[in-house]
Amino acid sequence: MNQCEIAKKLGISQSAVSLVLRDPTTTRVSAEKKELIIHCLKSNVNANASGCKRTWNIGYLTDPTQNIHSEFFQSSLHGAEEESAHCHYNLILECLRNSNINLLRKNKVDGLIVRSGKVLEVLKESSSSLPAVLLNCSTDILQYDAVMPDNRGGMFKIAAYLAQRGCENVVFFCLRDSYSPYSCNYQERRNAFGDACGVYGIVPEFIDIPMPVGAVETEDFIRNILPESQLPDAVVSVNHFYAAVTKKVFPQLTVAAGDNKMERGFENDCFPMLVQDGVSMGKMAVELLMKRIIDPERKPVRVNCDMDLKI
Repeated sequence: MNQCEIAKKLGISQSAVSLVLRDPTTTRVSAEKKELIIHCLKSNVNANASGCKRTWNIGYLTDPTQNIHSEFFQSSLHGAEEESAHCHYNLILECLRNSNINLLRKNKVDGLIVRSGKVLEVLKESSSSLPAVLLNCSTDILQYDAVMPDNRGGMFKIAAYLAQRGCENVVFFCLRDSYSPYSCNYQERRNAFGDACGVYGIVPEFIDIPMPVGAVETEDFIRNILPESQLPDAVVSVNHFYAAVTKKVFPQLTVAAGDNKMERGFENDCFPMLVQDGVSMGKMAVELLMKRIIDPERKPVRVNCDMDLKI
């Protein structure tokens, strides 16, 4: 059944069918007509007179190293599910366990949301031309659209908070540049905090913590690097884990975390932390993917989502 036949069957103009096929979120067709058209299109996936065939599926790709129990993973997935449903799409979750991405086979999806550096490696090797959006992972944005946290804005919020408390000498715990080629978050936070300290008159000291390390090893490292007789005014950590361990070792110290709570075993920690809005980021990823599906030649963009300083 082609577009003309669908339009005739539904008693709707062919232009309306074409508009909805091109962009399921269009507001140029009434919601009632759009529902009728999409139902018919889904029942006739070969309706392809315009050369614009759809599966009405989106893939959401992750890997076993991702903490699927974390609040951020759950909320970002929830946001992607909500926005996919709003766009009349199904969301299919796949966890990469080998060098094959099942969703790339037999045209199962119209596009991909990628939460994993390992998946990116496989995509590059597969030479897939399927539209994709990166969600909280990064590579050359000339290749992919990306939704990332506003790391710079978040670090300025922490610096402002410390300045209001009269903190002048601050240690920043960070990860080495080589931690991950697919995560620019930590390096962006380090750079931004340095800039923010210049604005607020804070003197920062940047200390790399080796990865991967456990809680006990991190405690020992922090005790050695921050002797109790020479504590700074505050410690800012690039992530939640280092902040939680620091607060455990030195409960009297002002501590702030540059990321969401990710680790179990620190249920009673109480210190300011930046929180990423996972729901909004998931929705943004689907919105960008819809635009990429509609316009494959559009210049890739990065969208930053605000981080809230939870005190």
